Amino acid sequence: MLDHFNNNLRKLSVLEIKGIEYTNKIKRTSLSKANHKDWLNQFSLKTRFIIEPKIIGQTAFIYYKDGLIKKVFTTSGENLTTRICQLNIIPKQLSLKKEILIRGQIYDSNKRKKSLSINNINKTLEIKSNISMLSICCYQVLNSNLNHFNSLQELQKLGFEIPENETTKYINEIYIYLELLKRSLLFKKYPCEGLVIKVNSKKLQKQMGDNLFKLNWAISIKS
Repeated sequence: MLDHFNNNLRKLSVLEIKGIEYTNKIKRTSLSKANHKDWLNQFSLKTRFIIEPKIIGQTAFIYYKDGLIKKVFTTSGENLTTRICQLNIIPKQLSLKKEILIRGQIYDSNKRKKSLSINNINKTLEIKSNISMLSICCYQVLNSNLNHFNSLQELQKLGFEIPENETTKYINEIYIYLELLKRSLLFKKYPCEGLVIKVNSKKLQKQMGDNLFKLNWAISIKS
């Protein structure tokens, strides 16, 4: 099964390689800025959506090459490789031959709803009793040719934490899930502030725009 995933990892683009090498140049990753109702209404009835929690925390990129972890860095350019490896919350080695670039969210597993600045992360790591408070939820493989759902499944097989998620083809169901979140009946594991709605189809993702800095194929709805 890992051979299937390995064969569906494309070569990293020049933009992605520059993002890894020059982390201080990286821009903050953003979702589509469109009105969520207009955004949802552009799709056909056959479009499959993946619904995930909008986790409060710090976005991080995790880069592996030749099966070994090479770099963990944030959108602000902070290199957290040594710190994160000390936590043992992501695999240090993978059974993959190709390089892989993963996007995830560092969050407070005690579900405290606060943004995690780099200073907060470093202070937490300095106190051994606090180390178990931090987790990383990985939610995208940037160089995968698989659809979003299958990419998540492959990440889970490799030992990464992936977000709880729901799937639907019906827009009205998205608002039902939003109401469940408001009532604390959905995604209770995480400190979250809404939902992220993602297009599952890789073909459609490419048409909408998919790069290191922006996810036009995903949009957030605040709770």
